[in-house]
Amino acid sequence: MDCAAHTVADPEATRRILGLLEARKNLAGRLIFEMTEFGAMHEWTPAQRFSEEVRRRGARFALDNFGMLQESLMLVNALRPHYIKLSSGYSRELTRDADCRFLVGSIVKIARTLDIGIYAQAVEDEALVPQLIELGLSGYQGYATEMPVRIA
Repeated sequence: MDCAAHTVADPEATRRILGLLEARKNLAGRLIFEMTEFGAMHEWTPAQRFSEEVRRRGARFALDNFGMLQESLMLVNALRPHYIKLSSGYSRELTRDADCRFLVGSIVKIARTLDIGIYAQAVEDEALVPQLIELGLSGYQGYATEMPVRIA
């Protein structure tokens, strides 16, 4: 579930979300609220409060499009997300750029220390998967191993 910066900054919207989590405690553990790194940085204090409150109610909080800002690691420390999805730019550069591999490897080490999962986005080439495994990522999103399948 994507939670936008303007939503977590709106006291009435967060009150309603938290109220729903309280009312449906049996479902809270199945929910993960994702917020973009940019949005969380833009609304730092409300995002931190929101992440703490949803976790207290049994849901999880995650960061999407991570790694594009200078303050990224401070944000991780403050929000303690369940997982992080790296910005898709890392997936595009990983096989070509040693500095990118070093940076992703460093992010993975820091996140693992904090018990935070790390996922790559936009992994469209199957040849990239072994490199993600070698770097220690938790998983990936993309069409590298299978295209979407129509269910109806």
